[in-house]
Amino acid sequence: MQAAFERYFSMPVDKRSDAAWMIRTLENDMRRLDLSLPDMSLFYFQLYWSICGNIKKGPFWMFCYMLFNPPLLSLIRQEAAPAISSERIDVNHLLNSCPRLNALWDETLRKTAFAASVRFVTEDVTLPNSSIILRKGNRIMMPQRQLHYNPQVFGENVAAFDAERFLRDPNIKSKGCYRPFGGGVTLCPGRHLAKVTTFTFIAIMVGKYNIKLEGGEEQQFPVPTEGNPSIGLVDVMPGTDVKVVLEKITGKEKN
Repeated sequence: MQAAFERYFSMPVDKRSDAAWMIRTLENDMRRLDLSLPDMSLFYFQLYWSICGNIKKGPFWMFCYMLFNPPLLSLIRQEAAPAISSERIDVNHLLNSCPRLNALWDETLRKTAFAASVRFVTEDVTLPNSSIILRKGNRIMMPQRQLHYNPQVFGENVAAFDAERFLRDPNIKSKGCYRPFGGGVTLCPGRHLAKVTTFTFIAIMVGKYNIKLEGGEEQQFPVPTEGNPSIGLVDVMPGTDVKVVLEKITGKEKN
């Protein structure tokens, strides 16, 4: 991927004039600061990872859970309404005054996070209450999926989507098993941006449009590609996507 980005940014600008404004602006700033091509490529790879791994998949799965649960969609719309009552989106309201939206985000990440953290063993370690020894020089891979499906932390209904889970126990994220963005020195620095952009998109969509499944209950919930590696959040199985009907909300019309 890094090599591909290097080849792309080595091309004359007129050969890639269709690049998004953000990409061109960032490139101009980095060239003005004399960043090397490898450094630029690494930076853009992080953007690629975020956009393809979380920012597009998070809203998709959140909408799926809302569309197949219309009462939840109505509650989220009511919560988010004050954030879009003016010309500017009130992000502070979305982040701090929308407990159901935040709980939906947290539970969606718990269900769909498919990445893994990797750590190097720098010295021999014996696991607590065990005879297992992790030998120096090895690597440990910690899939998020296993952590997020721990019934001792998240309850016996751990395999089900529960929009109330993080409302009932706000401290559940501090119990060591909730790591959708990794942890420690590799904790994703873009997690806040991903959340803000997702919340903003959700608020605009539910505030300006009536959204419903085409054909109603005849559609099946999308199937996640649980058997395939994914960047960030899990992908949807080809052929199981959802079809929706959008109708612009006029006046004070609500679902």
